Amino acid sequence: MTSSFSEDGIERVEIRVAADDAGKVIGRQGRVIKSIRVLARAAACTDGGAVEVELVED
Repeated sequence: MTSSFSEDGIERVEIRVAADDAGKVIGRQGRVIKSIRVLARAAACTDGGAVEVELVED
């Protein structure tokens, strides 16, 4: 997992997974990755920030 900030001040989080495990992280109809994104946005919102979560296959 890596984290960086864009020029807009939005934190970008990349979750790196093996190609074989990407389906597990995405979940059925994308429910798992959506939940991860919702939790990350909620945590960032409490600090007054914004976050973008991206899944990257290695």
